[in-house]
Amino acid sequence: MTLLKRKIMTQPPMRLAIPGYFFYMALRIAASSNCSPSPTLFLQLSNCAVPGTSVDSWGLSLALSTPPQYLCLVPSTVVNSTLVVSSEVCQNYTAGTIAQCKSLRRNTFNTSTAGSSFSSLSTNTILGSNPLWAEISPEPLTAGQTVLQLSPDSSLPNYTIGIIASGRGTSQNVGHLGLANDSDFLHAALSSGLIGDNGFGLNAGSQSIANPRPGVLVLGGYDHASINGAFSHFPISDASSSGKECLLQVTITQLVLRLQMLDGFADVELSEPGVSIPACIEP
Repeated sequence: MTLLKRKIMTQPPMRLAIPGYFFYMALRIAASSNCSPSPTLFLQLSNCAVPGTSVDSWGLSLALSTPPQYLCLVPSTVVNSTLVVSSEVCQNYTAGTIAQCKSLRRNTFNTSTAGSSFSSLSTNTILGSNPLWAEISPEPLTAGQTVLQLSPDSSLPNYTIGIIASGRGTSQNVGHLGLANDSDFLHAALSSGLIGDNGFGLNAGSQSIANPRPGVLVLGGYDHASINGAFSHFPISDASSSGKECLLQVTITQLVLRLQMLDGFADVELSEPGVSIPACIEP
């Protein structure tokens, strides 16, 4: 696997930064060509207001089941499967209203509402594809198949999902679109002909209050408009030094907190000179 990295200068101010750069990353699985294959699929990473609800969050707006249930998911390089939060999580919610619970979790998935468009599967279907789940979350999972609607003319029928089914919902507040090494989503999109390569490009965008901007997840390639100059190639290891799977492991050589002052900016060093910090990052 190869990481294609581009450095693009950001516009100040940056409140917390590895100084000077925003990273555009494209992950190519089992391929290293610089040519973006056809076809590709673009998913907007931006504000996604869920129709008919109070959910107004940031992520990838996707529709599951028939009639469609709209959820706002985040891309994840830790899990292989698409994981959604069950409506059961909000049934006994005591910290606020059900609407607030759904909004915090970027909406939930109701298997009863999905009707005949959803069928249950063995939990092992999901757990077998996501061996790290038990390490990163105490929340139990159930599994099933339904239709995933990507656009008015693009869908994945009989798409397997994992459902975070705990009534507590204390440790999971968001659904995941799994993009790890053996991603169900990429495999399904490739086999259906929606994309031409088992890989993706990511521009994460920004949720900055002062300068927000949308991002994009490009499936099967990358966004040519985001590229300026030649690619740099870096190998990606399947495991970090701790022994856990880490698709995007980086070494931080300098960490700075940039504070906005009346007369400019002041940088506060958060890392020790000459000390490298290994870190596993998510998009």
